[in-house]
Amino acid sequence: MNEPLIVTSKQLSEKGIGIFNGIPMGLGYNRKLKRKYLKKHKKDRNTTYCFYCNGNTLTITDDFNKPICELCGIVKGTDNDE
Repeated sequence: MNEPLIVTSKQLSEKGIGIFNGIPMGLGYNRKLKRKYLKKHKKDRNTTYCFYCNGNTLTITDDFNKPICELCGIVKGTDNDE
């Protein structure tokens, strides 16, 4: 009948979702926490602008050595991609 769809972390990474320590990123933030995070990192020098979050966020490296946004978990593109 309806069997559950099994998706590997490699397939998620290929779709643009960051995997950090084996867990998909960006799934635990609601609106209130997102606004608090963006306000905290608004003037931080180590942040870069994330198009998806519409604010400055920290960039971390996921398990597949791709730069991802710490808040939303989406893989950030290089300068050539944007």
